[in-house]
Amino acid sequence: ALYGNEFRQYLAGPNTSGARIDNGFSDWTANPRQPTYNGDWISPTLGNELGLPTDRDERIKAIFNTKLRCPANSEEYDYEYPSNANAAGLAVNSYSSPIGFHQTDSSKPTPNDSSITNKIPKAPNDYVPRIDGVGPPAEKVYAMDGVRYVDYSNGSISYNPLTWQDEGGNFLTLSPAFPNVKADGNPYKRKSTGELTEEAIQFAYRHVEETLNVAFFDGHCDNLKEEDSRDAAYYFPSGSRMRLLSGLPSGYTSNYSLGAVIP
Repeated sequence: ALYGNEFRQYLAGPNTSGARIDNGFSDWTANPRQPTYNGDWISPTLGNELGLPTDRDERIKAIFNTKLRCPANSEEYDYEYPSNANAAGLAVNSYSSPIGFHQTDSSKPTPNDSSITNKIPKAPNDYVPRIDGVGPPAEKVYAMDGVRYVDYSNGSISYNPLTWQDEGGNFLTLSPAFPNVKADGNPYKRKSTGELTEEAIQFAYRHVEETLNVAFFDGHCDNLKEEDSRDAAYYFPSGSRMRLLSGLPSGYTSNYSLGAVIP
């Protein structure tokens, strides 16, 4: 709301504050609202209000380790990808925003992998990433527990420092509605039986009885049970249309059929 009131209801994200951060961008400004990279919605939204540092590296540490760290999140990154540099001491980011609200089918950033784009809901052709376009604010999730780059082969998690992220980076995820799409790194991944993996509980469903905390566009928060968190309507704009439903683990049901329109 703070950002939208100042910038015509647009959502802070890769199509707005981070739009000019591309592969060649290196002109970092000493500004607490400057995105740390193009997927960062936290710095533009709350940089001034939280008194985040002007230095980019220090701002990342302040977001992850102090200002916005979930009390139930005691995890630290194991390494930095792609360099595999030591990331010890950097807390795992606590919260992600659903990428479905931050992208369109006609502009970057959008997943460039057809195995993803053919499975997740397609936003209305006229959708732009604005608060007044997402749908009922009390029914749409703006932020939630969970962060990407989980390695399910060994249980480790990495921090990705690349400035251009067309699939969300450390700040955006596909959502719990599609747990096994782009499974490498997905914090909501489930076993073939449909049960949560140990890593999903560790990095996302970390609250009592394996629940997920979410914050809605109208400002209220809630705690969702695992089965309730599957509803795709939470994470995609109203009017989005379901595409292929492959990629879901057995035992995991979707609220919508192929071609259904999300309310």
